[in-house]
Amino acid sequence: HRFGVLGKALPPAEQVAVQARQLLARHGVVTHASLDDEFGAWSWPLLYAELQRLEMRGEVRRGFFVQGLAGVQFALPEVVEQLRGLGSGAEGEEPLVVLNACDPANLYGAAREDGPQTAAGEALAFARIPSTALVLDRGLPVLLVEDGGARLTTMAGAGDNLQRRAVEAWLAHTATFEHRVQVTVWNGTPILQSGAQPLLEAAGFHRDYPGMSWER
Repeated sequence: HRFGVLGKALPPAEQVAVQARQLLARHGVVTHASLDDEFGAWSWPLLYAELQRLEMRGEVRRGFFVQGLAGVQFALPEVVEQLRGLGSGAEGEEPLVVLNACDPANLYGAAREDGPQTAAGEALAFARIPSTALVLDRGLPVLLVEDGGARLTTMAGAGDNLQRRAVEAWLAHTATFEHRVQVTVWNGTPILQSGAQPLLEAAGFHRDYPGMSWER
């Protein structure tokens, strides 16, 4: 008998909760594509809502942990730490990720006391609008790009080499849809009065009052 083999069917909410934990245990990092190899009644909208509930309880984290996996990614905290440990070698081993502020995978925007800080020591905060983007290193912000690139803000702890790589990653991304960008502000200071001119010049920028411009 089917009932004797499978037991009593779980209520829908409990079934989704079980499925969410099965996916986390099976895949480590869960995305919509995780359902491709599953059989039976799996609903991504219901699973997404359950994963969000787990995130709010601190049981899972949401972010952009693995390069090449499309869409929102969820993972258990211990899995996130393992991934960061794998990428904690020499700076530059992992490609940087450019993420639009409106992307559902973006975890940042509102200021948080325990969140990332800018180079000026202020809590990272920005509007989640299309003209804003983040450059991430293993899921952590390195560079904030606002006003389509007019304003650039680096994060605390980002060294010169990581800043340079972040600018290059942003330009490589931007070159797919823009022919020209002009930076006017760097870390809250007019770019021509900041110490970032050599860094931008090395990335292909030139002085173009009131800022520095790059064309492809």
